[in-house]
Amino acid sequence: MAVTKARRLSKTAGAVGAALALAAHYFPRQEEAGGRAIASFRDAAFLLSGQLDKWARWRDLPHDEKQRIGAVVALAPQELASATVFAARARELLDFAHGEPAALPFRSADPAVGRAEAAVPLVGGGLLEYVDRIRQRLRRDHPRSRPDEPAGPGIWLPRTQYAAGSGLIQGRTVIPVFADGGEEEAAARAELPEVRTVPYQEEIALPAGELLELARLIDGRYPAADRYVHAVLENLFAQLQTTDAVPAQELIRLGAGPMGILNAPTGTGKSVLVRVAASWYAVNGLTVTLVLPTVEATLSAAWDISQDLEQLGRTETCTPLMSPSRLHERAMKAAARIEGSLLEQSDKTLWKLDQLSYGCALSHHTQSSHPYPPGQEPCRGLSPPPPHDRPGRVPVDGHLRQVCPAPAGVHRLGGGDQSPQLHDRSLSAGHPAGRAGRRRCVGGRVRAAPFAHRHDR
Repeated sequence: MAVTKARRLSKTAGAVGAALALAAHYFPRQEEAGGRAIASFRDAAFLLSGQLDKWARWRDLPHDEKQRIGAVVALAPQELASATVFAARARELLDFAHGEPAALPFRSADPAVGRAEAAVPLVGGGLLEYVDRIRQRLRRDHPRSRPDEPAGPGIWLPRTQYAAGSGLIQGRTVIPVFADGGEEEAAARAELPEVRTVPYQEEIALPAGELLELARLIDGRYPAADRYVHAVLENLFAQLQTTDAVPAQELIRLGAGPMGILNAPTGTGKSVLVRVAASWYAVNGLTVTLVLPTVEATLSAAWDISQDLEQLGRTETCTPLMSPSRLHERAMKAAARIEGSLLEQSDKTLWKLDQLSYGCALSHHTQSSHPYPPGQEPCRGLSPPPPHDRPGRVPVDGHLRQVCPAPAGVHRLGGGDQSPQLHDRSLSAGHPAGRAGRRRCVGGRVRAAPFAHRHDR
């Protein structure tokens, strides 16, 4: 007996089917004739838009249901968030000739498929079970791409680029066989650090008393006349007010879900609270990401928290993460602001410059038609010459390795929903919903958040 292999399910078809099933489950509507439940295209597109905070029931949904919906949103092509596009794609999938296999276990709620605004589910079993089956099939039919192998000895091609004044820059990189180091050392360089998602926690409370005690210990960094951390934090707690009967100090917590906002005038100590809270997380074996508006603010905060942790006698670190784009330009601007020689600069200034510095080992092994502009060297990716098409990965740099073992950091851009966040300025706080699985960091391909604590265990 012949066995027919199942067709590969496209991401669009899978996402449309899963979203329709979710819409029929959470926003059931009734067919005018027959009274059967139908799924509105507009409701399904709303779920894929990701604007779930506008849904009154979202906050109270069980965690596993939130994860299911979030997984469908992550798998769906972005265009399906538009109600118009979703309706067009759904009609295409529901419009099939008699006798042909249906693309989805749904039928149009309107005899004229071209005018349909909803679909009738015909799935076997429960709607949520169908969604889980679709997710499993999409993961099987569209597996996550494997990271590129490290570029080994041989001839490689760096990317072609244009530069002002030089025009087209093309080059060739020859990686030699290095005599030093054995196979174990080479394997260690090629190994990718792994990032694991922390277990879900609904809420993390920050006890005010513990924060004040840490602030008192941190003040030991400064001469007696210059100590301010404890006094500023104590004054902030004394002025905090809420509309509830619960004292404000007991409401300092990060909760999974929508952001909580603390509004306070400039100079009242919000930044000090964030700084001390970062150390509290490290002391309690947790990782937090602080999102700051500028590179300068990121570097300053990372320095302060690093020194605070050292004062507390901790081994955890705080790493400033910034986009590698225009890093050289930022370093040159920072150096231009320095007055006097480098030997006269403070430890903080030298540390900031060190965080902006970089090195490209490929430059020494690359011949090019024109010199690559500083900061634009081809140090993050290589391609083999024709006829091969498998790219090569440059080994992960040390800065990234510093963060990947326990993902956290301080960065200047807005953080995603995968990391706990403390946003300075109006001190918004968010906590991750958590997802199962693990991710691998690949050199030059990982977007990480600005501040991170790494726990060396």
